[in-house]
Amino acid sequence: MDPIKKTRKTISEFKSKYDTQLEQIFRLSQKVIDACEKIQNSWSGSFAGWHGRMYFKDFRIPSIHEKFSGEWGDIHGIPDGWEEKQAEEVCAKIEELVDNKFLMNKFEKDINELRKGIKKFHTEVNIIFSSFNFDKNLLKEKNLFDQIETFKFGKTKAFFIKNEIPGTIMTRDTEAMRQGICMAAWLYYEGVAFEGKSIYKSVNNFLDLLDRLIRQLEIKLSFNNKNQDFSHYSIIFSDFLLNKVKKQDRKISILGYEANFNWQAGCWNGCGILMRIILERILDKKDIKIKQIEGLEKKINYCLLNKIFGKSLLGALKKLQHSTKITGDIVAHDSNILLGKEDIELAIVPLNMIIKDVFGL
Repeated sequence: MDPIKKTRKTISEFKSKYDTQLEQIFRLSQKVIDACEKIQNSWSGSFAGWHGRMYFKDFRIPSIHEKFSGEWGDIHGIPDGWEEKQAEEVCAKIEELVDNKFLMNKFEKDINELRKGIKKFHTEVNIIFSSFNFDKNLLKEKNLFDQIETFKFGKTKAFFIKNEIPGTIMTRDTEAMRQGICMAAWLYYEGVAFEGKSIYKSVNNFLDLLDRLIRQLEIKLSFNNKNQDFSHYSIIFSDFLLNKVKKQDRKISILGYEANFNWQAGCWNGCGILMRIILERILDKKDIKIKQIEGLEKKINYCLLNKIFGKSLLGALKKLQHSTKITGDIVAHDSNILLGKEDIELAIVPLNMIIKDVFGL
């Protein structure tokens, strides 16, 4: 298998395994950050020794007259309501604010396991291209690969925590000063969440960079002829396209990746079924009246009769209707009709054109 196809396959396998987990970690990370910000409002505000473990009663926000003084500590007494909280108590409050089923220990463990999976994926990509010859005509691509090879996947919780903890502390409370800097429990857990959020963003950036490299290599190595022959495509839908589509319709994005996987596996009927579902879903998004029509052929006929698309897109739709098997209602239900690679190839260009139009890409 050539490097481009192998990379596409590796990306598909990674997304299939980790896409849902990445989305979940991103969502939970933001909830943990929000919870930590609420708890921070009930915190003493001081990193000096025992001050760092002090919170207002029931994690409520103190009034101006109830504020804790980091400068004086307990020298002049502490306003009523302040009490020391252990890390376990702070953790329990965060879990309560996030979700009654949320467990911080599991969340942190999931992030660590995700990092391992990402590291393995990164290593596999680097190995695939380790023997690839980036000659003088591929200098831009070599520069892209250099970025991929040395890519760093997000900041660690230690990085975020270090940036928040002051280098020195100032207080008249000699006991607190003697104890040194105390890291607040809420800051540790916020660091965990910031790491999760950072990983999510960096993975998307890495995939965009990798997709850019592959697309540029495909263009330079496979499509020198202006009359591009899509039989040389290693995928049906590019990662760049599916990542853009994902922001508006996650299901179409997932179906697109599954279609790519079937294409690489040579499962032509699987490709056809998924492309048919994608086309029908896209037409439904184009016009609410189309969604009310039953049957893909009838939907296409409605588009053609009412000129729902522009001239070039209508031509693409006609090609899908007349030159491919995937749109026919008979094909969808006739057990004697099977699809081949050439049937899928005929549909790649027009279907991509329609997707870009409907999603404004």
